[in-house]
Amino acid sequence: MKGIDANIRHEAVPVPSGPFPFDQEALVLFERGFKLITESGDLPSGYGVTLVELDEGRFDEEEHITVGLNKKGYSIVLPSQIWKPRTELWAQGLFAMTTILSLSH
Repeated sequence: MKGIDANIRHEAVPVPSGPFPFDQEALVLFERGFKLITESGDLPSGYGVTLVELDEGRFDEEEHITVGLNKKGYSIVLPSQIWKPRTELWAQGLFAMTTILSLSH
């Protein structure tokens, strides 16, 4: 099953368009801030990625979702070696973005 899973490549999910949140100056600040936080390895609190926020310091590798009219349940496997680094980057980027946006309003 592992060999098959490694070959699965899903198409990207369509994302609704919206206004770009930054002007040119804010974009430069975001890029600098994002670079600083990712290079430092710091993880912002409040995004569920710090050791204190994780369940016993471990990334949850399985999520249960319910879908459909019959409310059928599925367990989705989220391998930490793949999703933990992506989740941390997302949190760092969101932190940088919200920080820059809060300064400009």
